[in-house]
Amino acid sequence: MTNLLTSGHARLVTLTGPGGVGKTTLALHVAADLISTFPDGVWWVPLAPLGDTAAVPASVAVVLGIRELSGTPLTETVRDTLRPKRLLLVMDNFEHLLPSAVFIADWISSAPGLVILATSRSPLRIRSEQEFPLKPLPMPIAGAELDVLRKDAAVTLFMTRAKTVRPELELTSANMEIVSTICRRLEGLPLAIELAAARTRLLPLPDLLDKLDSTLQLLAGGPRDHPERQRSLRATIAWSYLLLAPEEQRLFRALSVFRGGFSLDAVAAIFQLQSSITALDCLEPLAEQSLIHPVEAENGPRYSMLEAVREFAMEELTSSGELDHVLTLHLDYYWEYPQRQNAFWQADDNQTWFLQLDSERDNLRAALYWALNAQRPNETAERGAWLAGNLWLFWLLRNSIDEANRTLRQALDVVDWICPARGKALIGAGIFAWQTGDYAAAEAWFYEALMIWRSFGDINGLADATHMMGHLEFDRRRYGPAHDLFQESLVLYTTQGNDSQIATLTADLGLVAMHTEEFETAESCYQSALQYYRLHDSSEAISDVLFRLGDLCRIRGDIDGAAELFEEGLGRVHSVGYKLGIACGYHKLAQIERLLGRTQIAGRNLREALALQNELGNRQGIIECLAALGGLALEEGQVGKGVRLLAAASELLSGLGAPLSPPDRDQFLHDDAAARRLLDKEEFSKVWTAGQRMTVDEAVRLGIGLIFQTLLSCSPRGPTDHRLSRQSSKRPLLDYCLLRQTFHKVERRHGVVVSADHFLIRPGCEPGESAGHGTIEYAVTDGLHGVVDVAIENGAQPASRRQQHLVHLLTVEDEHVGIHPRRIEPQGGVVGEDSQRRTLGRGFPS
Repeated sequence: MTNLLTSGHARLVTLTGPGGVGKTTLALHVAADLISTFPDGVWWVPLAPLGDTAAVPASVAVVLGIRELSGTPLTETVRDTLRPKRLLLVMDNFEHLLPSAVFIADWISSAPGLVILATSRSPLRIRSEQEFPLKPLPMPIAGAELDVLRKDAAVTLFMTRAKTVRPELELTSANMEIVSTICRRLEGLPLAIELAAARTRLLPLPDLLDKLDSTLQLLAGGPRDHPERQRSLRATIAWSYLLLAPEEQRLFRALSVFRGGFSLDAVAAIFQLQSSITALDCLEPLAEQSLIHPVEAENGPRYSMLEAVREFAMEELTSSGELDHVLTLHLDYYWEYPQRQNAFWQADDNQTWFLQLDSERDNLRAALYWALNAQRPNETAERGAWLAGNLWLFWLLRNSIDEANRTLRQALDVVDWICPARGKALIGAGIFAWQTGDYAAAEAWFYEALMIWRSFGDINGLADATHMMGHLEFDRRRYGPAHDLFQESLVLYTTQGNDSQIATLTADLGLVAMHTEEFETAESCYQSALQYYRLHDSSEAISDVLFRLGDLCRIRGDIDGAAELFEEGLGRVHSVGYKLGIACGYHKLAQIERLLGRTQIAGRNLREALALQNELGNRQGIIECLAALGGLALEEGQVGKGVRLLAAASELLSGLGAPLSPPDRDQFLHDDAAARRLLDKEEFSKVWTAGQRMTVDEAVRLGIGLIFQTLLSCSPRGPTDHRLSRQSSKRPLLDYCLLRQTFHKVERRHGVVVSADHFLIRPGCEPGESAGHGTIEYAVTDGLHGVVDVAIENGAQPASRRQQHLVHLLTVEDEHVGIHPRRIEPQGGVVGEDSQRRTLGRGFPS
């Protein structure tokens, strides 16, 4: 099997065989053996909990950490993510989802490095599939000698499992024929053999064989659509089931409604047991019969059923007429489950909050499906809508935007009457509409939620709706109404003693103050919120405030201070895997790297940020990255691409109506003005119009495809290393910033855009000395720090126009800064009007 999967010829291998034959066990062993073979990993995708084929791409996305994009089918997002990867997907229990094999075919044809191992009772029947039938263990030969039986695989499995419950049991000449017969009766099926072996705890081997024979005869007239071997497995499970007391049988049937396992607390609550200890006592007989098994979990004991066992239990539950009643009990437990876990979030125990919700994700989906996908009573549908509304934060932080949009909109379609549950779902739906730039839908839903909560007099709901409407007004640059809504929400939360939301609203009021240039007020608000968040160690909230404080530092010209704040913020969101925060951190650090002249590092960070924002479907984040990449492209001499990206960002920003942060806004305005000076009016209009007409996807592809070079000396870093590579001494930083200020003076005085990003800057060198990568041609002298050399890299643009433009620098003289040429050999003498409108840098147009 491992050779087949690594041969390069088999892209899809389907491990087929009847239930209980050991497909999952073999797949697990194979996956473990191949971990080091696939550079991008081996990923396990359990399909048994899924109820419909549309959930297959979502399950793969969750396992791989792929964020669903609004407006893009998830299967396409998964396909595009898989395209450059070399990985193995192990998809377990595919048989009930065979129509979704079309997704597999699409992914395999698009991703040459993708290999899939599927387990299924039936082949998938798609091109490139190679079936690997797994047969039961060979049946022992009747009358075989003891030494032969001791080497027999089926007998060895039976004895190994039996000794776990009866350690003294040994295979002897007296019992070897009974054991051999049991294995033959069970036709070598590993699961059936293991279940039967568990009975040896209570039954001697002869009685075990008699009971087994009677059960097989009982089921001989059972469903004929089950293969003979499958009837043997069903008989073994049925036998274990019949050994249970009536109440134990009822519990066993009911457990089949759980998906992805269950906790003791869930069993106790659903079946009205006194405590989790009582639940453990009730589950023990099922565990002794091997009908359930414990699974490892970080958040306490959990149990699960093998899929073949769960299917049998579900059939028994359905035939008993108890299915609807038990599913209602299941919903009764889970509809408020996220709200009960919020205590961990409010106590800033985010890790436990994630663990609790992650472990029950399949059960939450099952509860939603039951409540929202049929003609249920109003109370049932309302509980589904309430559950969906309470999951918005989990979906957001777990990057499940498409699932959130789909489920919340379905809840609003089903629950179309005025009630608190609709108000809760409206807030959730509005948040995701706002996040993806659908401001019209967000406004309608937030306003309706506001009316509902006001009519019910619910202070918390009213505070939530007011808060979110404040964000919507802020993103539309309506700072007065935003301030008033935030203030109103703050008062409402204060009456409820909600300290966490008080801190959040305080920070939001700081955001408004920063955008209205009330910087002292903004800093006071941010510091107040930060003090609370640090006290409670809330990483996501801390990072958000750190990013805002960093923007204040940028406004004040404190580059070091901004960098330190951005670094800490990015480190915190990295630690919890919050992609939206990670993208924001990369973008903000890129702006610092740009100020430091590290074009290549800035470009790498911006491309990483853009890819993440695009993955998240965050329209405003995409625009911020496109604008920054456009300005960076101008400095690099990629004028056409830079102008197109700036035009695309401007057009998208106009359509969205959201504001850039003040320092990003100032940088954008500077880059926009520079772009208009670089080309003549006719050419600029043509390129700008082309950029305006680009779709978001086209602009994203252009931005991600940019390649930047840097000649500023620095240590390279990988995309996951978010620490800036600043030198320990701040002197080069100060010199460099001073040099940039000088270049800006040149721009203002002479109408030419120049950039320092193409030079090596080192203090203490004299003109003519070697600078490592190039020869020093110009020396920058300032009254504060001495000499800073500016070297042109070997192999850069020839002297002709590059040195013509450097002539302009000779006119810049003041009391602090002077730039003096070591040699100037311009071709063509005086610089003409046409050349003044071009840029200094790599990719310089000839």
